[in-house]
Amino acid sequence: RNALITMTGVGLVLALAGSLDVIASFSSLTFLIVSLAVSVANLRLEERTGAVVPIVVAGIVLMSTTIALLIWYLATNQPRDLAFVAAMYAAAVGAQRLFAWQQGRKHSPTRR
Repeated sequence: RNALITMTGVGLVLALAGSLDVIASFSSLTFLIVSLAVSVANLRLEERTGAVVPIVVAGIVLMSTTIALLIWYLATNQPRDLAFVAAMYAAAVGAQRLFAWQQGRKHSPTRR
């Protein structure tokens, strides 16, 4: 339920505050970051997943390069969009930390 509310809130913020360029940049960067994380996990678990290491490494290098180029492009051509995307990521990290902190307090043995 909380995830649905959060995603709705993020979608509204992007739709109301951002242009289509910002939404596309945020979406593309998020997709690349998630794909990179999955590839790194696949590499770490290659014995269990049967991954072909050179192919996974090539994918990691290409995705990392693409992320760097996208950030460079935004920084040089659309710095306001990059700032907005960075703020959205900072807000997501902050929300995750707050949620984890609240969950930790809820389940803490010292709390009565």
